[in-house]
Amino acid sequence: MKLTLHIGMPRTGTTAIQDYLYSLGQTVSPIVSQRGHPELIMLGGTPRALNEFSRRFGPVTPERILALKEALRSAETDHVVLSSKMLYEFSDAEFIGNLCVELDDIFDEIRVIVYFRHQIDHFPLLVTQRVKAGMKDWAQIIKVPDAIYRYDEICALWDQDVDVIARDYGRCKDDVIGDFCAAVGLPVPEVTVARRPHPTLDARALKLLLLINSSSAPSKDSVRRRIADELEGLTLSKQTFKIGRDLADEIAERFEAGNQRLSEQYLGGLALLRQTEKR
Repeated sequence: MKLTLHIGMPRTGTTAIQDYLYSLGQTVSPIVSQRGHPELIMLGGTPRALNEFSRRFGPVTPERILALKEALRSAETDHVVLSSKMLYEFSDAEFIGNLCVELDDIFDEIRVIVYFRHQIDHFPLLVTQRVKAGMKDWAQIIKVPDAIYRYDEICALWDQDVDVIARDYGRCKDDVIGDFCAAVGLPVPEVTVARRPHPTLDARALKLLLLINSSSAPSKDSVRRRIADELEGLTLSKQTFKIGRDLADEIAERFEAGNQRLSEQYLGGLALLRQTEKR
């Protein structure tokens, strides 16, 4: 039995991919969940991963882990496809090693597919996401997050144990489902699935929301989130948040070598496409 494991980098069509897998149901996965497959985090077994899973989804117990393994073994297809947004976050050597040991006991062949987005294009989305989630320290938010943008290192970590398929989201963002299906061997939808927009907030809305985050109590989280949604619906100016030239240059320089390694080793020599570039 073969396993294809989709590792969902934030803002690269992960939710759309998971929605499509959910629509296919048990024809591709013995674990059917509209939220993807966060249960896989339990098999990684590191303290940080288990703590985060417990915080979000309840206690990790031996019975729960056993039930997950039995469910995977019960697959009625020779090709299981799973997707998790959390796997990208926990891409370190210990976690990947633990997970692959567990999966090797169930599957004959394992491969990973992951979509990457050029850091400069991704960064405004990340900032908006973090501010909307409640972060209030602009100095921390604006730091380029190495844990997310070390693309070549993440591929190399997974590549030690399984085959890796790396894809450039910028080259297929208008039909990421079709690209995913073609890459992993699933039936392509007859109709192109509409891409979900992820707007960045207006710069002034971001600053206003940061003030709200700083002054609002955690118990008022639902109110803060409602305000964030309302701000997103407003047009405070014609310009959504964009990073300045200096920061863009810093990001480009900081990740240039890693992006080059990603291109040469995993993208067939193609560079990550910028939104401002033509395909």
